[in-house]
Amino acid sequence: MEIKNRNILVLGASGYIGTAIIPFFKKHYSVICLMRKLPEEPHYFEGTKILVGDILDNAILNEFSSMKVHAIINLISLDHYESEDDYEKALSTNLLPIFKLFKRENHIKTNFFINISTIHVYSQEQSVFDESSDLAPKNIYALTHKFAEDTVEYFCTKANIHGITLRLANSFGAPRNGNDKSWLLVINDLCKKALTQNKIIISSDGKALRDFIYYDNIAAAIHHILLQKHYPKHYDLYNLSSGMPNSIIDIAVLIQQIVLKKYRRNIDIYINQNQKLDTSLHLSQNERSDKNTTGVVTNAKLKLTGFKLQIDLKKGVEALLNEINEKSIS
Repeated sequence: MEIKNRNILVLGASGYIGTAIIPFFKKHYSVICLMRKLPEEPHYFEGTKILVGDILDNAILNEFSSMKVHAIINLISLDHYESEDDYEKALSTNLLPIFKLFKRENHIKTNFFINISTIHVYSQEQSVFDESSDLAPKNIYALTHKFAEDTVEYFCTKANIHGITLRLANSFGAPRNGNDKSWLLVINDLCKKALTQNKIIISSDGKALRDFIYYDNIAAAIHHILLQKHYPKHYDLYNLSSGMPNSIIDIAVLIQQIVLKKYRRNIDIYINQNQKLDTSLHLSQNERSDKNTTGVVTNAKLKLTGFKLQIDLKKGVEALLNEINEKSIS
């Protein structure tokens, strides 16, 4: 469904998630992109309006005050490591822009404010996480996102705006912003090593369970939310996850199987750096009779709105491997 007469503003558009979702959104909306510097891959932003600057600068805020947009999508955030290295920068990046955007007397006019948060705000002591689960951030990154969630709820309720927080699981997909750090994300790293080194090395025992989601699902979920006709609350939140945790070994074996079938290449898997894994004895999380349900981030609430993941784990891994292979990424 195209709604080109509706415009959206994407904050932090040149980051890892921004460059992943912009190609989808510009097919359906008139898109305004805010970024601190011009992108290294400008073709992803062709057909959009680009604003270069810092959202904390008055010049940018003054330009926003004259705007009226259908939705704002907030992607501004440091990553986990950057947040831990500098808590003051984490606060000024992950939280302060929301205050600056709405605290002004003539703030930007919008119907929706979509805030991207993280599932890491949850307490790690629970086995199943839904939107009502206890929150207990374990690091600065998660803590600042929890603060941001509360801030969005406060201002959206006060300003009569539909505020939505999406708590995002561990996303993956080929980086399109020229940022090599995004290749360190677990599945990105494993896929890249599989095709460039013909082996996968896992530094741990690989048994940790995580929920992974291919990044194209993020744009699909936001678009789905913006098409909803009825919102009884001024603020709500949803988990954006697969709902099925997998161990790192599960992921590595899946990659191994796809590489063998599609590229006719055998790759070995090593755990604890140098212990070769006998995959003939491995059963995936789905195949085991004694399934470990620890770490299930349920997406049932979002499903109740009619949303379905567009690309599952296997198709996402196939897409990632294909992009690495086609672009000869090394």
